[in-house]
Amino acid sequence: MDVAGETSSPVELVESSNMDAVHVESGSQAEVPENTEATGYGQRKRKKVSKVWEEFEEHVVNGVVQGMKCKHCKMVFKISKTGTTTQYKRHLDTCPKRAGVISGQQRLNLQIQASGTGNTSGASPSLRPWKYNQSRIRELMSHLVMVHELPFNFAEYEIFNLLMKEAAPDFVKVSRTTLKADCITSYNNEKKRLMEFLNGVRRVSITTDIWRSGQKIEYMVVTCHFVRDWKIHKRVLSFCHIPPPHNGLSVCDDT
Repeated sequence: MDVAGETSSPVELVESSNMDAVHVESGSQAEVPENTEATGYGQRKRKKVSKVWEEFEEHVVNGVVQGMKCKHCKMVFKISKTGTTTQYKRHLDTCPKRAGVISGQQRLNLQIQASGTGNTSGASPSLRPWKYNQSRIRELMSHLVMVHELPFNFAEYEIFNLLMKEAAPDFVKVSRTTLKADCITSYNNEKKRLMEFLNGVRRVSITTDIWRSGQKIEYMVVTCHFVRDWKIHKRVLSFCHIPPPHNGLSVCDDT
Protein backbone atom coordinates (compact mmCIF):
# COMPACT_ATOMS: atom_id res chain seq x y z
CA MET A 1 0.00 0.00 0.00
CA ASP A 2 1.44 3.31 -1.11
CA VAL A 3 0.96 5.66 1.86
CA ALA A 4 3.01 8.50 0.30
CA GLY A 5 0.51 8.79 -2.55
CA GLU A 6 -2.38 9.55 -0.16
CA THR A 7 -0.66 12.08 2.14
CA SER A 8 0.81 15.51 1.42
CA SER A 9 4.43 16.38 1.93
CA PRO A 10 5.45 19.02 4.51
CA VAL A 11 6.35 21.48 1.72
CA GLU A 12 2.90 21.13 0.15
CA LEU A 13 1.21 21.75 3.52
CA VAL A 14 3.19 24.96 4.06
CA GLU A 15 2.41 26.27 0.56
CA SER A 16 -1.27 25.49 1.01
CA SER A 17 -1.36 27.30 4.33
CA ASN A 18 0.31 30.38 2.86
CA MET A 19 -2.18 30.49 -0.03
CA ASP A 20 -5.09 30.39 2.40
CA ALA A 21 -3.61 33.21 4.45
CA VAL A 22 -3.13 35.38 1.38
CA HIS A 23 -6.69 34.73 0.27
CA VAL A 24 -8.16 35.76 3.61
CA GLU A 25 -6.11 38.96 4.03
CA SER A 26 -6.42 40.18 0.44
CA GLY A 27 -9.64 42.08 1.15
CA SER A 28 -8.50 43.96 4.26
CA GLN A 29 -5.47 45.85 5.53
CA ALA A 30 -4.36 45.55 9.13
CA GLU A 31 -3.42 48.76 10.95
CA VAL A 32 0.28 48.84 11.62
CA PRO A 33 1.50 50.81 14.67
CA GLU A 34 3.87 53.70 14.16
CA ASN A 35 6.90 52.04 15.69
CA THR A 36 6.46 48.63 13.99
CA GLU A 37 6.28 47.29 10.46
CA ALA A 38 4.50 44.27 9.00
CA THR A 39 6.46 41.33 7.59
CA GLY A 40 5.52 37.94 6.20
CA TYR A 41 6.07 36.33 9.61
CA GLY A 42 4.51 38.97 11.90
CA GLN A 43 5.62 42.39 13.12
CA ARG A 44 9.17 43.51 13.54
CA LYS A 45 10.38 46.52 15.51
CA ARG A 46 11.78 49.38 13.50
CA LYS A 47 13.43 52.70 14.26
CA LYS A 48 11.14 55.23 15.94
CA VAL A 49 10.71 58.11 13.49
CA SER A 50 8.21 60.30 15.36
CA LYS A 51 9.66 63.51 16.84
CA VAL A 52 7.74 62.73 20.02
CA TRP A 53 10.41 60.21 21.01
CA GLU A 54 13.00 63.01 21.11
CA GLU A 55 11.28 64.34 24.24
CA PHE A 56 10.66 60.99 25.95
CA GLU A 57 12.99 58.36 27.37
CA GLU A 58 12.52 54.80 28.57
CA HIS A 59 11.66 54.35 32.24
CA VAL A 60 13.67 51.29 33.32
CA VAL A 61 13.09 49.51 36.65
CA ASN A 62 15.31 46.54 37.56
CA GLY A 63 16.47 46.26 33.98
CA VAL A 64 12.91 46.15 32.61
CA VAL A 65 11.28 48.95 30.61
CA GLN A 66 8.16 49.91 32.58
CA GLY A 67 7.06 52.92 30.52
CA MET A 68 8.07 56.13 28.81
CA LYS A 69 9.15 59.17 30.86
CA CYS A 70 8.84 62.81 29.80
CA LYS A 71 12.27 64.47 29.75
CA HIS A 72 10.79 67.75 30.96
CA CYS A 73 8.44 66.97 33.86
CA LYS A 74 9.58 63.33 34.47
CA MET A 75 6.01 62.04 34.29
CA VAL A 76 5.83 58.32 33.41
CA PHE A 77 3.33 56.90 30.91
CA LYS A 78 2.45 53.30 30.15
CA ILE A 79 3.60 51.96 26.82
CA SER A 80 0.73 51.65 24.39
CA LYS A 81 0.15 48.11 23.14
CA THR A 82 -0.53 49.43 19.64
CA GLY A 83 2.58 51.61 19.61
CA THR A 84 0.69 54.84 18.93
CA THR A 85 1.98 58.20 20.21
CA THR A 86 -1.30 60.05 20.74
CA GLN A 87 -1.05 60.21 24.53
CA TYR A 88 2.53 61.46 24.35
CA LYS A 89 1.66 64.22 21.88
CA ARG A 90 -1.29 65.28 24.02
CA HIS A 91 0.95 65.53 27.07
CA LEU A 92 3.58 67.63 25.27
CA ASP A 93 0.91 70.19 24.33
CA THR A 94 0.09 70.80 28.01
CA CYS A 95 3.41 70.07 29.72
CA PRO A 96 4.28 73.20 31.80
CA LYS A 97 7.98 72.35 32.02
CA ARG A 98 8.24 72.02 28.24
CA ALA A 99 6.49 75.37 27.71
CA GLY A 100 9.07 77.06 29.91
CA VAL A 101 11.93 75.51 27.98
CA ILE A 102 10.51 76.56 24.62
CA SER A 103 9.86 80.15 25.74
CA GLY A 104 13.48 80.44 26.90
CA GLN A 105 14.96 79.19 23.66
CA GLN A 106 16.42 81.61 21.18
CA ARG A 107 14.82 81.85 17.78
CA LEU A 108 15.99 83.13 14.45
CA ASN A 109 14.59 86.41 13.19
CA LEU A 110 14.84 87.25 9.49
CA GLN A 111 15.52 90.93 8.86
CA ILE A 112 16.26 92.97 5.78
CA GLN A 113 19.42 95.02 6.00
CA ALA A 114 19.81 97.72 3.38
CA SER A 115 23.16 98.23 1.74
CA GLY A 116 22.65 102.01 1.47
CA THR A 117 21.23 104.71 3.74
CA GLY A 118 17.50 105.17 3.20
CA ASN A 119 17.54 102.71 0.34
CA THR A 120 16.42 99.09 0.36
CA SER A 121 17.80 98.31 -3.10
CA GLY A 122 20.33 95.55 -2.97
CA ALA A 123 19.13 94.56 0.48
CA SER A 124 19.88 91.04 1.60
CA PRO A 125 18.19 89.03 4.36
CA SER A 126 20.21 88.27 7.45
CA LEU A 127 19.60 86.05 10.45
CA ARG A 128 20.10 87.15 14.03
CA PRO A 129 19.18 85.50 17.34
CA TRP A 130 15.93 86.70 18.88
CA LYS A 131 14.34 85.99 22.24
CA TYR A 132 10.79 86.83 23.27
CA ASN A 133 10.63 89.53 25.96
CA GLN A 134 7.30 89.98 27.76
CA SER A 135 8.57 93.02 29.68
CA ARG A 136 9.45 94.81 26.45
CA ILE A 137 6.00 94.01 25.03
CA ARG A 138 4.32 95.51 28.11
CA GLU A 139 6.45 98.64 27.84
CA LEU A 140 5.50 99.14 24.20
CA MET A 141 1.83 98.52 25.00
CA SER A 142 1.93 101.32 27.58
CA HIS A 143 3.40 103.69 24.98
CA LEU A 144 0.76 102.58 22.48
CA VAL A 145 -2.06 103.40 24.90
CA MET A 146 -0.65 106.82 25.82
CA VAL A 147 0.28 107.95 22.31
CA HIS A 148 -3.02 106.91 20.69
CA GLU A 149 -5.17 107.76 23.74
CA LEU A 150 -6.57 104.25 24.04
CA PRO A 151 -8.50 102.99 27.08
CA PHE A 152 -6.76 100.74 29.57
CA ASN A 153 -9.08 97.84 28.76
CA PHE A 154 -7.60 97.87 25.26
CA ALA A 155 -5.26 95.12 26.46
CA GLU A 156 -8.28 92.89 27.14
CA TYR A 157 -9.75 93.15 23.64
CA GLU A 158 -10.29 89.65 22.28
CA ILE A 159 -9.10 90.36 18.73
CA PHE A 160 -6.00 92.15 20.01
CA ASN A 161 -5.04 89.13 22.11
CA LEU A 162 -5.67 86.79 19.17
CA LEU A 163 -3.38 88.98 17.06
CA MET A 164 -0.63 88.92 19.69
CA LYS A 165 -0.91 85.14 20.12
CA GLU A 166 -0.58 84.69 16.37
CA ALA A 167 2.45 86.98 16.19
CA ALA A 168 4.08 85.71 19.41
CA PRO A 169 2.75 82.42 20.84
CA ASP A 170 4.49 83.16 24.16
CA PHE A 171 2.49 86.35 24.70
CA VAL A 172 0.75 86.53 28.10
CA LYS A 173 -2.48 88.51 28.36
CA VAL A 174 -2.20 91.80 30.26
CA SER A 175 -5.04 93.11 32.43
CA ARG A 176 -6.23 96.72 32.47
CA THR A 177 -4.86 97.17 36.00
CA THR A 178 -1.42 95.99 34.95
CA LEU A 179 -1.49 98.19 31.86
CA LYS A 180 -2.37 101.24 33.96
CA ALA A 181 0.57 100.55 36.28
CA ASP A 182 2.85 100.11 33.24
CA CYS A 183 1.76 103.51 31.89
CA ILE A 184 2.70 105.18 35.18
CA THR A 185 6.04 103.37 35.16
CA SER A 186 6.75 104.45 31.58
CA TYR A 187 5.85 108.05 32.46
CA ASN A 188 8.28 108.11 35.38
CA ASN A 189 11.03 106.52 33.29
CA GLU A 190 10.58 109.03 30.47
CA LYS A 191 10.54 111.91 32.96
CA LYS A 192 13.83 110.75 34.44
CA ARG A 193 15.35 110.29 30.98
CA LEU A 194 14.23 113.80 29.96
CA MET A 195 15.82 115.42 33.02
CA GLU A 196 19.10 113.65 32.31
CA PHE A 197 18.93 114.79 28.69
CA LEU A 198 18.32 118.44 29.65
CA ASN A 199 21.25 118.53 32.07
CA GLY A 200 23.57 119.32 29.18
CA VAL A 201 21.40 122.14 27.80
CA ARG A 202 22.38 125.67 28.89
CA ARG A 203 19.41 127.66 27.56
CA VAL A 204 15.83 126.84 26.50
CA SER A 205 12.80 128.75 25.19
CA ILE A 206 9.39 128.02 26.74
CA THR A 207 6.10 128.03 24.83
CA THR A 208 2.55 127.16 25.85
CA ASP A 209 -0.35 125.91 23.80
CA ILE A 210 -3.89 124.64 24.37
CA TRP A 211 -5.07 121.56 22.53
CA ARG A 212 -8.00 119.17 22.64
CA SER A 213 -7.70 115.40 22.95
CA GLY A 214 -9.78 112.77 21.21
CA GLN A 215 -12.06 112.66 24.25
CA LYS A 216 -12.86 116.38 23.79
CA ILE A 217 -10.77 117.27 26.87
CA GLU A 218 -8.73 120.47 26.62
CA TYR A 219 -5.19 120.68 27.95
CA MET A 220 -2.48 123.29 28.18
CA VAL A 221 0.98 121.99 27.34
CA VAL A 222 4.33 123.56 28.23
CA THR A 223 7.11 122.89 25.70
CA CYS A 224 10.79 123.80 25.77
CA HIS A 225 12.80 124.47 22.60
CA PHE A 226 16.58 124.46 22.35
CA VAL A 227 19.50 123.90 20.01
CA ARG A 228 21.90 121.03 20.56
CA ASP A 229 24.64 119.93 18.17
CA TRP A 230 23.27 122.42 15.64
CA LYS A 231 19.89 120.74 15.65
CA ILE A 232 16.60 122.18 16.92
CA HIS A 233 14.95 120.06 19.61
CA LYS A 234 11.73 120.35 21.56
CA ARG A 235 10.45 118.45 24.58
CA VAL A 236 7.15 118.53 26.44
CA LEU A 237 7.74 119.53 30.05
CA SER A 238 4.21 119.42 31.44
CA PHE A 239 0.53 119.61 30.61
CA CYS A 240 -2.63 120.09 32.63
CA HIS A 241 -6.39 120.10 32.14
CA ILE A 242 -7.79 123.57 31.32
CA PRO A 243 -11.60 123.78 31.34
CA PRO A 244 -13.23 126.75 29.61
CA PRO A 245 -13.25 129.72 29.65
CA HIS A 246 -9.65 130.11 28.48
CA ASN A 247 -8.98 133.61 29.76
CA GLY A 248 -5.98 134.77 31.73
CA LEU A 249 -7.59 134.44 35.16
CA SER A 250 -8.87 130.90 34.51
CA VAL A 251 -5.48 129.75 33.24
CA CYS A 252 -3.76 131.30 36.24
CA ASP A 253 -6.14 129.63 38.70
CA ASP A 254 -5.96 126.19 37.04
CA THR A 255 -2.19 126.09 36.72
